[in-house]
Amino acid sequence: MCSFPRRNCKALDLQYSSALYSYDIHGNLTRSRENGKITERNEYDRKNRIVGNTDADGIEIRCRYGIQDEQRQILTAGSRKQGRAAQTLSYDARGMVTAAQDGCGNRTGYTMDGWGRVLSVETAEGGREEYAYDCAGNVIKSTDANGNTIRYAYNSMGKVCSITDQSGNTETFRYDKEGREIQHTDRNGTVTETKYNVYGKPVLQVCTDNKGNRQIMGTWEYDSFGQLKKSVSGGFCYTYEYRPDGKLLNKWSSGRKVLSCTYYRDGSLKSQTDMSGKPLYYEYDGNGRLKCLKEDTDAILTEYRYTAAGRIKEIITKSGIRTSYAYDEDGNISRLTIGDGTAEGLLYDAFMLYDLNGNRTGKTGSRLDVGRKQAEMAVSYRYDSMNRLTNEDRNGTGERYAYDLCGNRLLKEQYSGSFVDATEGYRYNERNELTERVKAGSLTTYRYDKNGSIISEEEEGRRSEYRYDLLNRQIYVKTLEGKEQENFYDGENLRAGVTENGKKTTFLYHNSEILTEFDGESAPVRRHIRGIGLSYVVSAD
Repeated sequence: MCSFPRRNCKALDLQYSSALYSYDIHGNLTRSRENGKITERNEYDRKNRIVGNTDADGIEIRCRYGIQDEQRQILTAGSRKQGRAAQTLSYDARGMVTAAQDGCGNRTGYTMDGWGRVLSVETAEGGREEYAYDCAGNVIKSTDANGNTIRYAYNSMGKVCSITDQSGNTETFRYDKEGREIQHTDRNGTVTETKYNVYGKPVLQVCTDNKGNRQIMGTWEYDSFGQLKKSVSGGFCYTYEYRPDGKLLNKWSSGRKVLSCTYYRDGSLKSQTDMSGKPLYYEYDGNGRLKCLKEDTDAILTEYRYTAAGRIKEIITKSGIRTSYAYDEDGNISRLTIGDGTAEGLLYDAFMLYDLNGNRTGKTGSRLDVGRKQAEMAVSYRYDSMNRLTNEDRNGTGERYAYDLCGNRLLKEQYSGSFVDATEGYRYNERNELTERVKAGSLTTYRYDKNGSIISEEEEGRRSEYRYDLLNRQIYVKTLEGKEQENFYDGENLRAGVTENGKKTTFLYHNSEILTEFDGESAPVRRHIRGIGLSYVVSAD
């Protein structure tokens, strides 16, 4: 075996991370090290086929092969204990996969044509999906397990030029010589036209409805490096400034700076300041993983700790609440605890079990109930052959579910012991859209437009209403209770404003995630502090 450093790289300002890779005499990667610790091991057979992979947490996956070197089985530590594989593949004489069996014994079958294209899929519950192709190998027809078909047509470049849905509604597409989409006619008859600059970036988008009404939906400008410099849409005007490597430095809305970012030398986010003027600071460990969020250079908001393989081990908030995770031999979360680290301050403590497909089958433990009393919990889960939840039982009470061959839920029952307390039934149209729901004898109906967007919901004489703009984005909702909401969208195609019963709220986004909420006077009212996931929603004062 030979061992030599392949890469040494700086991870952060004043923090360094080295990666060392080892190979066998055949050039197979056998071991990876980061900061002196082994992060991954690989094992190979005499034919140089990988037969085992073990991560830094000791979680191992093994492979078995057939006589034609085809991969036959994948085994996890959990499946090996049960004497079975987590996945088993079958092949025909040509080496095409004909079936896949999961860890619970559910088998999915495949029929292939001579070119190795899937003609049909037979699901474990008996459903059958079918596909047809043109001479170029493009899918021209797909039929779901309920027998409903979608059809596709292509132009000479192999681009989709039309899609006809299960109801016979068609949308069409046109492209320029560069293969860029310049026109899209949706199933409602709305035509969207897009113009591009010489670098292939969209600069103008115009929609025309089926009555001939024309509306500019957005305009965009770019700098000499192709970075978005300005976007205008829906009454929102944003301008942007970037570093030479393309990372965002500043963002303005209608001339006001709403976001500023700084970065470490490796490009990782260092700080982020929104209109509240309160910066957030990000620190990372030697492996580039987020270590903590800070309000200033000292006050820690949230701290993160990891296992050797990088799984979240513990999250600690500024209030002292700790969320701790333990994992089983297959990498599933086996225990979750929430509390302040003391027995008296334990809020939640749950142990979880899983099947070989990774579905949670059981949860036991305790949680702090109403009145701050510890309540025991014991929940079991069952799944069908398609890994869909069919039963959730909590000490004799729970819910049962049934589905059709396409995965649409047909039935929900709530039960206590042997008694059924409530039943919900569901019906769908050929596009798999929910059309009726029956609960306790009450019927709720749903209607959709040709694009598949819900336009109304009716229940016991009450009616909700939904409206959409020419890009099929929801712009108005009136609920069954009579409450109204209007939505507004910006040039980033995000919902940047909402008016609920006369009260207006606007949103600032970064990387498609909400950072700040503003009131009708454009004053910041709430901040969304994001670490791994959403950490807090706090007042902007």
